[in-house]
Amino acid sequence: MHVSHRRLKNESGIILVTVIILIMILSIVAIGVLSLNVSQLKTSSSVVDTIKAEQLATGLFYQDYQRRLDGTGTIPASPITIDGKAYTITRDADTAAGPNYNDTQRVRINITY
Repeated sequence: MHVSHRRLKNESGIILVTVIILIMILSIVAIGVLSLNVSQLKTSSSVVDTIKAEQLATGLFYQDYQRRLDGTGTIPASPITIDGKAYTITRDADTAAGPNYNDTQRVRINITY
């Protein structure tokens, strides 16, 4: 019994070192997975904001067209807030860019956020 107790005592340090190394490896893997999730969340949030800006610009373009037909003005006041994010609108009408067929006009709606 005395020999096996001494052998167990010598191996307990190796087990402790092995457990510490495994905990460190698992911590590194967990940090890597968490950072990957955070970067994916930022990317998806950016894509959602871009889609909202595109849809807003498209809607404002058609709204601007209808208001010009009705003679009731152009785009609404800027900025427009959607889900807590402010979208600034600028309308640029280019009358000097190329031929003007059937009283047409190039209009650019820019959305910044």
